[in-house]
Amino acid sequence: GLFDKIIVRGQGTFEYLWAVNDERIFSFVENVVKYERYARAPFLAKKLYSGKNLCFVSNGVFETYQALARELKITNRSLHVVPNPCPLERVRTAAEEVPADLPDEPFIVNVARLVKQKNHTLLLDAYKEAGIAEKLVLVGGGDDERKLKRYAEELGLTGKVVFLGMKKNPYPYMKHAKLFVLSSSIEGFGVVLVEALACGTPVISVDCPGGIRDVLSGELRRFVVPMSTKAL
Repeated sequence: GLFDKIIVRGQGTFEYLWAVNDERIFSFVENVVKYERYARAPFLAKKLYSGKNLCFVSNGVFETYQALARELKITNRSLHVVPNPCPLERVRTAAEEVPADLPDEPFIVNVARLVKQKNHTLLLDAYKEAGIAEKLVLVGGGDDERKLKRYAEELGLTGKVVFLGMKKNPYPYMKHAKLFVLSSSIEGFGVVLVEALACGTPVISVDCPGGIRDVLSGELRRFVVPMSTKAL
């Protein structure tokens, strides 16, 4: 009885708290909602979402939920789109640092976990086909790191693709890059695009389900490309 509002963040948390339906709880949906996940168990979707206050980190994520709700006839207490925040001045201040491994020659950059969802094989294929002089710097770590390093070698990109690993402060790499490229297959919001833009760096993104079009709207929409090697 001491709290006015309770924020529940992330799919895993929903699944722990599926039986709790307190009207003070607002559950944040951070990634696209796929009907396929619940096709064989529609009761699970109803347990997770029905009658609850739901918040979505982008209009794109909200649209995928609406499709699920129509299909399974789910109703909610309330629905809200609340984009992820980004502390712009903090990002710009952090970007002023000069790390020891900051490349001293022109480069393009991707900052992301090295996992399947981030679709780095597409990025490597497109980089290979583009044949540009600038190096490709990948900031991040993850389960696919070894596989991606091997793939870069197979493409003949040894020395051209630089794996820097996880960085506590990725913003100097964003600021000093000539271009930030996002190749994700799904992106709930795409806050890295906001961060790169805050650093004054041009961005390109593939058109994936989720929040990309919320960030790259208006005149920036022309930097959203189809999800193919040729287009990217």
